[in-house]
Amino acid sequence: DLFPSHDITQPTSAALMREPVNFITTLPATFQTVIVVLEVPILITLKARYEWDFGDGNSQITTLPGAPYPAMLINHRYLEPGDYEVELEVIWSGTWRAGALAGPINGTIKQSFSRDLKIYTADTVFTK
Repeated sequence: DLFPSHDITQPTSAALMREPVNFITTLPATFQTVIVVLEVPILITLKARYEWDFGDGNSQITTLPGAPYPAMLINHRYLEPGDYEVELEVIWSGTWRAGALAGPINGTIKQSFSRDLKIYTADTVFTK
């Protein structure tokens, strides 16, 4: 794996239907490293695309990794209680640079993560 990471939800458990669940990943939106080939430093720059599958037929594609509460850049409301498998696929694409020469890197790197999420009904009591 390029980055050993997992997707994160807020709340981490006991999410309620019709209330927003916040989604975050600790994978950065960009990554840079330098490799040396035949004594020539080559700068590698990778950018991530995040493909969230919320497990209920809805999905979201973004270039943002999400953010902790209260920003909630990536959130989803589940309309039914139950067990859902949330999947995140991170697709990396990039460029290389060696001095004045540069170009795209052919192909992509894909990472997949999943976790189970339980959505509960909210017991509502009306009082006067």
